[in-house]
Amino acid sequence: MAPSSAWSQILPLILTLVVVAGISFVVYQVYLSALQFRDYTAQRMERKNLAFSKDGGLRLSVKDVSDETYLDQTQSWFVKAWELGVEEENANKKRKKGTFRKAA
Repeated sequence: MAPSSAWSQILPLILTLVVVAGISFVVYQVYLSALQFRDYTAQRMERKNLAFSKDGGLRLSVKDVSDETYLDQTQSWFVKAWELGVEEENANKKRKKGTFRKAA
């Protein structure tokens, strides 16, 4: 048998290292995208007042609305509804006056 050359003995080692490096690169990229996805999801959930606690639970925070702000918003809707009702009532009165006029 002929003695093996140094190149034929090192070639399998080089191929193995290249394959392992390629697999490692792909796994690292998947890891980075998973971290980016987690951060993006956490930011979106925080905008909707949801957050994960340290023990893995989901925590919901409620926006603080003062009584005065709540009453102002409610009152503005009632005022708008009242004004629309008054406008509708005035429009109905005008229509009724126009249809029952006597001919001169």
